[in-house]
Amino acid sequence: SSDLFEVLMGHIPDYKFFKVFGSACWPNLRPFNQHKVDYRSKPCVFMGYSPDHKGYICLHIPTGRIYISRDVIFD
Repeated sequence: SSDLFEVLMGHIPDYKFFKVFGSACWPNLRPFNQHKVDYRSKPCVFMGYSPDHKGYICLHIPTGRIYISRDVIFD
C-alpha cells in the first residue's frame, strides 16, 4: 500500500491525477484535427488510462471514436 510505496520510492504517492471512470471530460483535439477550423474539444466520457501512452482514454459517444490525450479537462 502507501507505506510500501514510500519505502520503495522514497516519497509519498500522489493520487491527484486519478479520475472517476465514466465521468465527463473534454480532451484537447488539436493534434487530431485535419483542418484549422475544426473543434478544439468535444464532450467525451473518460474510459481509463492508456497502458501504451502517457494519457487518458476518452470516448466520443456520437462517433464512437477514442482519443488518447494528456491534456484533458474533467467535470
